[in-house]
Amino acid sequence: ARRSAGVPSTCCTYYICDYTVHRVAKMARSIASRIEDIRNTSPWLVFAFIVMSYFLVTSGIAYDIIVEPPAVGAAPDPKTGAMKPQAFMPYRINGQYIMEGLLGGFCYTLGGLGFVALDVSQDKKRDKLLRNFLRIVGLGMILISYFACQSFMRIKMPGYMH
Repeated sequence: ARRSAGVPSTCCTYYICDYTVHRVAKMARSIASRIEDIRNTSPWLVFAFIVMSYFLVTSGIAYDIIVEPPAVGAAPDPKTGAMKPQAFMPYRINGQYIMEGLLGGFCYTLGGLGFVALDVSQDKKRDKLLRNFLRIVGLGMILISYFACQSFMRIKMPGYMH
């Protein structure tokens, strides 16, 4: 037991204060060690977290949580009359199904990663073959993303900008 000069050992207030101070100090040391762990986080882990956050935001996760739309819709087939699944909500620019949002978010993220690949390809320290490969892959990702988003818009709003 810890004793201080001039404080009687039977004083329970002293023991309560002593216990509280040591618990707070132990908690502060624990928090400080966790902050050190955050500082030592891998840059790739931070990058993955940012890309995942970007994907969720561009997918419209807030809209999906608030409005709670269905995952996919259904539309009658003109020939058979049977209901067939529909991934895009037609003629509603401000509404979406969950799958439509995920596809759009994937395309935006793919295009963003294409720009990241183009940026990494500018590093002179990398091998020339790798730099050329990253340029081709980055440009391909950007083009795929652009044309996919353009086709999604044509599906969503037929006759728009024609």
